[in-house]
Amino acid sequence: SQTARYIRTEDQAIIVEGYMDLVSLYQAGIRNSAATMGTALTVEHGRLLKRMTKNVVVLFDGDSAGQEAAERSLPILLAADVHPKGLTLPDGMDPDDFVKAKGADALRDLMAKAPDLFVLILQRWMEDYRGEASQKIKICDQMKPILEQIPDERLKDLYIQEAARRMNVPANWLNQALFKQGAKTPEVEKLRRDMAQQAARASENAAASAANGEAPKTVPNTPRFILKGATKVELLMMSLVLKSRANFETYLNENLSENISNPSVKLILTKAADVYRQDLEKFDKLTSLLVSFVDQPELLFLSDGTAESFDEDSERKLLKDCFKRVRDNSLREQAKKLAKDLKTEPSSEKMEQIMNIQRNRHTLNKN
Repeated sequence: SQTARYIRTEDQAIIVEGYMDLVSLYQAGIRNSAATMGTALTVEHGRLLKRMTKNVVVLFDGDSAGQEAAERSLPILLAADVHPKGLTLPDGMDPDDFVKAKGADALRDLMAKAPDLFVLILQRWMEDYRGEASQKIKICDQMKPILEQIPDERLKDLYIQEAARRMNVPANWLNQALFKQGAKTPEVEKLRRDMAQQAARASENAAASAANGEAPKTVPNTPRFILKGATKVELLMMSLVLKSRANFETYLNENLSENISNPSVKLILTKAADVYRQDLEKFDKLTSLLVSFVDQPELLFLSDGTAESFDEDSERKLLKDCFKRVRDNSLREQAKKLAKDLKTEPSSEKMEQIMNIQRNRHTLNKN
């Protein structure tokens, strides 16, 4: 096509969102451009671009929707092994407005100075960054699925060094945090403990405010999950399964949802399952996102305090033990309810159900 010829000639592709942006650039003489037409950039788009050039400039609108679209395009472009640059136009202008107001040469000058798209998005993530433990963990969670898409180890290493410099952490620490089993090194475990301690302090402050008759400092109408009163085994299981994709996959295969007694634990894991099936990258960030929505955030990190969390095999055994105990607790509660009903309404059917439950418990605990 004509566009492909221009892209090959310029050895650069400019990606815009809308049709009018594309038309304006073309009329201004910038013809090596392509538009997503409001749809998400796909893996196939990335492959097509790679055949024409490795140099891509993402030129989306400066509003939040445009920035989010640019963020979604980053892992796709990196996986295609192209080198994406990113440009957010000043004053929230879109490319159509900018070319009409400033001209094509002004846009070319800005594109020539455009930073890597990864750096542009990292800057967005780091707005209001204060170096707190929770912020470092959150940024690690955001970066990991993107960096995993980069086939060129040299580029990956350079991005890690750039991120470490901006986060003010050692590059070797950041590399361990991102790729050494999610955070099982002592340094990363310490950071996770710091984050859990911050969450614990927040819970204590809220409790102190309530005791003094003060209104809790929460966002109005923020949905909250009430974990207070949940059994320790259910909390430990939840913390473990949210910790990694592998643990969550094991949990899904167990079909355990109906055996969970605490409504908030069940709801969190149900919603987590929806996220896991739809968006693995979002699942990787889920624990850090949940911190603001539970009554006792430190409980999300309960598994971090176990000795087993430093060893994969031990962690798997601990997880399976949690599954067994959750099932056993559920069966025991069913038997209790039936026994109570049996006192008021005796029946052979209820007695048979109780005996079946006891047999199931015996089989479960024997394995």
